[in-house]
Amino acid sequence: MPRAARSAAPQVRVSLPERGKSFLSGIFEGDIKLKFEDFKKFFFRKPKNALEGSEDPAAKPAQEGAIPEKLAVKCEKCGQIVLSDEMEENFGVCPKCGHYKKMTPRARIAMCAENFEELFADEVGKNVLDFPGYDEKLAALREKTGENEGVVCGTAEIGGVRCAVFSMDYRFIMGSMGHAVGEKITKTFEYATEHGLPVVGFALSGGARMHEGIISLMQMAKTSAAVAKHSEAGLLYISVLTDPTTGGVSASFAFEADIIMAEKGALIGFAGPRVIEQTIRQKLPEGFQRAEFQQQKGFADLIVERKEMKEKLAQLLQLHCGEAN
Repeated sequence: MPRAARSAAPQVRVSLPERGKSFLSGIFEGDIKLKFEDFKKFFFRKPKNALEGSEDPAAKPAQEGAIPEKLAVKCEKCGQIVLSDEMEENFGVCPKCGHYKKMTPRARIAMCAENFEELFADEVGKNVLDFPGYDEKLAALREKTGENEGVVCGTAEIGGVRCAVFSMDYRFIMGSMGHAVGEKITKTFEYATEHGLPVVGFALSGGARMHEGIISLMQMAKTSAAVAKHSEAGLLYISVLTDPTTGGVSASFAFEADIIMAEKGALIGFAGPRVIEQTIRQKLPEGFQRAEFQQQKGFADLIVERKEMKEKLAQLLQLHCGEAN
């Protein structure tokens, strides 16, 4: 194209917001050090408009007829809104789709037992391997959950039968088993053996706690030894597998009980389904590692709905231990 024609061609001017002008001019003038994060923030920032409103939740005006915070919850599975009171009355089970919401350890014990007295509350985890950031993580979790570790242990009465109980906490690094968790569960079995008590354990865990390395793996042998001594004393141990029960916990005390119960739909196994599929390069059957699948294969004795858990535990304890001990 001739130079004259090029000069006569219409010029297209792109209108940029003030922030864009300063950003781009700074780049070309060498005033700003170019980084990927800068581009991402500029080109992919969330737009603000009348429909979206402000990004600051505190600046959002209250909508007329909106449900106050904590009055209702959203089901993790079906997405339906359920009144908090209704969810609580149903023991954390969604009345719309039947999904089982995870329970805190104390709520689970309160659901099934009376007269709970906590034991070994002063047993806390330590950063024995100087794992980076582990001390800060433990401190933050203790402040957030109000618990010292990932399991709550003690004695209680279920159906009039005094027993030792423990319940694992999903909020504490998904109930992973480190030294303190293993020690508390071991001491619970030792206490039960010494006092002639049955044990009821609610297992929930992602497995061994990686922050404690080989020390966390040693808890498998330690807890198993305590379970064996309790069994040799002729005492009953009931394990309730909840979602999820995996890793080193499922490979030790969770599956060493006299009676193994499971909650409906709980994920139960060692490695997760995705890891297994990638290893064997095969598609796993539908419902693989769920409680119903495990019962079919003989790994679980009973699948009990949450609302019936207290009654079923009471029946088993009374059958094996008498009406009251």
